[in-house]
Amino acid sequence: MLNSKTDSIDHEEVRHLSFCDDHQPLVKVPQALNKRKKYLRVLNSRDSALKALPDSIGNLKHLRCLDLRGCHHIKKIPASFYKLQSLIMLKMKGVPLMQLLDGMQSFIKLRSLEVSIGAMHLKGIRPGCWSCVQYLGLIDCESSESLFEGMQYLTSLRSMFMYNCPKLVSMPQSLKFLTKLEHLHIMECPNMNFQMEPEKEDKHLQFSLQFFGLRSIGALKDLPRLLLEGSACTLKRIWLFRDLM
Repeated sequence: MLNSKTDSIDHEEVRHLSFCDDHQPLVKVPQALNKRKKYLRVLNSRDSALKALPDSIGNLKHLRCLDLRGCHHIKKIPASFYKLQSLIMLKMKGVPLMQLLDGMQSFIKLRSLEVSIGAMHLKGIRPGCWSCVQYLGLIDCESSESLFEGMQYLTSLRSMFMYNCPKLVSMPQSLKFLTKLEHLHIMECPNMNFQMEPEKEDKHLQFSLQFFGLRSIGALKDLPRLLLEGSACTLKRIWLFRDLM
């Protein structure tokens, strides 16, 4: 565990590091991390007061898990960030990204992704990108009016969570191509229209949905028939919860 007073890391073969504010806010990465740590696999900076990631972050080429959840003060991501090609888990909930970073789609080994994005329209997902992603969390995307174009390329997606996206207005039709999706959980998206009616070419589609949950979604008028009927053989639970005013 590192804090603002850490000067060195004694063991070169350290695999897991966590940052700790320890009575003094940690606003920058300690110098101890600036040297390449070729064995480092997990870096946890959750809820720290970090203002920036160091340019040397790209030297951690074997890093697999990076947790930046709650790092609200990070304003800029260094160019070397895109060298982290071994990442399988990236948690950036609360990091104020204005748009999905172009280089993030080069993380082809990524399996778990959690982000907060401030843009009205999210960038599309390119073919061949994120084909290994199994969990996608979109959290506090307060200005976004639509989800990614190209979601059909998330061919391994099994779990999707959306929270506090008040301007999202509809479910993307490309969800019908996510035949491995098992869990879909949506909270605090009061303006979303969930209507997804089957079309003629969709009548033989089979899905794997096991859990479908909605909470605080305003006046619910429709459910995504296409997904629910296509998951008749796998669906175990539908959870609808409306907060009482």
